[in-house]
Amino acid sequence: MPFRTRHYTGAATDPATGETTEIHGTHTIHALNPPREDHRAIKDDLAKEGIHADWIQVGRARIS
Repeated sequence: MPFRTRHYTGAATDPATGETTEIHGTHTIHALNPPREDHRAIKDDLAKEGIHADWIQVGRARIS
């Protein structure tokens, strides 16, 4: 299966404390997804790990 790796930055707020933290890293995404959907795929995968991002930026597009 083809995959691609994307670098991302973003912010997540801890609901218990209200503290906002910068998040960043790389994420492997199924290459059949259109690139404009990468931020949603990353945000959804982070949510599965318990990280609820306020916004994600992949490349130049910042998405809330």
